[in-house]
Amino acid sequence: MFFIYGTDAPIYHYPIVTSIMAVVNIGVHLMVTSLGIDILPYILAFGDGFHPLQWLTHNFLHAGWLHLIGNMIFLFPFGLIVEGKIGWLRMLILYLAIGVGQGFTQQLIMLPSDQRSEAQRLVDLFNDPENPMDEETREALLEEWREDLRPQDFGSLGASAVIFGLLAVCVIWAPVNEFNVYFRWSLLISAPDGGDREWSVATVCGIFVVKEFFMFLMMGMPISSEALHLNGFVIGGMFGLAMLYLGYVDCEGYDLISIWSGSKFKAQRVIDQEERERQAAIEAALPSGPPQAVVPRMPHQLSAVPLSPSPSPAKPIQSPPPQQPVSRSPTFSPGPRSSDSASASTLDDLALPDFDDGTAAVDPMVEAAREIETMIASGKYTAAVRQLAQFRKQNRYFVVSARSMGRLAEGLVKGNHIKPAMTVLSIGCDSHPAYESRWRIRIASLELTSNRDPIAAIKQLKQIDKETLDSTLRKQYVKVAESARRMAGR
Repeated sequence: MFFIYGTDAPIYHYPIVTSIMAVVNIGVHLMVTSLGIDILPYILAFGDGFHPLQWLTHNFLHAGWLHLIGNMIFLFPFGLIVEGKIGWLRMLILYLAIGVGQGFTQQLIMLPSDQRSEAQRLVDLFNDPENPMDEETREALLEEWREDLRPQDFGSLGASAVIFGLLAVCVIWAPVNEFNVYFRWSLLISAPDGGDREWSVATVCGIFVVKEFFMFLMMGMPISSEALHLNGFVIGGMFGLAMLYLGYVDCEGYDLISIWSGSKFKAQRVIDQEERERQAAIEAALPSGPPQAVVPRMPHQLSAVPLSPSPSPAKPIQSPPPQQPVSRSPTFSPGPRSSDSASASTLDDLALPDFDDGTAAVDPMVEAAREIETMIASGKYTAAVRQLAQFRKQNRYFVVSARSMGRLAEGLVKGNHIKPAMTVLSIGCDSHPAYESRWRIRIASLELTSNRDPIAAIKQLKQIDKETLDSTLRKQYVKVAESARRMAGR
């Protein structure tokens, strides 16, 4: 026997629906036991045709407190992983779909053992034309015999089939993630090493499925709890695979298909969405507006005209000299001297039209930052981080925008380039102080999940000013800190 009390699987959403379902199951059982409600019409009846309402209701009914508590103990860790990846709305739909789906298949499988048909055959014995039994009496007798013919295990109830369905989803979406398990040989016999274990999701799944299948075979393959658990496992696995193939869950390359194939699996829907986002990011990075026509400066203009001429001192305005009388007879004027010729040439050049090409000197570091941000927007994370490292060798203060730094780090994490991602986040902590707390928590989380180094994670957390954290970051901080403390054995 064992108890699951934690997991290292990435949790991106709070277990809202998982917690609500546990509360609903407990609340329904309290109401049934305290008010004495007859649950017979809401149990999943076998051999009595189809009853769609029972497909839903039987999932929230339990045979006793031990049955209920045992189910809730395993509902939370399995639901935590599943809901942590898809959020509350998709979790709610998936939970109800598994419950209704396995309820339908159970009644479908049990149709051949229809007690109503057996009761009907007995009633037909009285259907002699001379039999005075009226229709109402015949129907009453049919119902009475039908109840008498029902065996002790005429139906099923409980959330265990749904829980086995969630277990199947876990092993498809996160087989290599680990559960923190407390193990005992029995209630009276503990494990010699204290019982703390770190078992993969696939290992826990194998233990459950092998046990149920073995018991199913040993009992002669009856329609028992073991068979119903396996039925729920199959139904949950079908839904888990469908959501993965349709792109309704992002397993970041750690799903069962990616591990078996050796390459990261991506649904076509996700590929199309990423391509649209990439194109939108590239278009947003391009300059907008109509192209501007410019006339370049001529070489003599660039050399003769200073870029930043200093203003000349103001001079008093003088009245023009008196005009000399003009001789109307033709005269000959000798050419200017050589020194005067050079002066006249410069003056003539300055008198030419001065065209402005409209360009300004561009800082090469700014241009480099734009190039790297375009790479990040295009999803070329490894090329972008190489460029970033190259330019930081030239200028140790070179960085890109905070948004691009964060996106680059997460892109590297998804590509399993953990060390470069942590380096990018460390640079971002120094260059963008507004994001320092958020990024140090992320570095600490990566130290735990990827490097298995709680000491390094704690060092990152100690650099954070807890007074500046908002409610969301505070919860993340507490969660990472507790995991680090537990892993460090303190």
